[in-house]
Amino acid sequence: ERTKQKNKIIANCQQWHNVARREERKKQKKKEIADCYTWPNLAMREELKKQKDKEIADCQPWYNMQGNAV
Repeated sequence: ERTKQKNKIIANCQQWHNVARREERKKQKKKEIADCYTWPNLAMREELKKQKDKEIADCQPWYNMQGNAV
């Protein structure tokens, strides 16, 4: 009887660890998926920022040549 209880406790512990491991893998996978969506968006925002900065830089010499320098 005692051996059965001990085996049941061990089985419950193993099952709990398996569930915990599975949940951890699920969290990791969700994080990886989220990162896959984040990186392209971040890259796109950086590219738009570079483009806008370049447009501003291109306009400044023309603006300064018009005698409108600050």
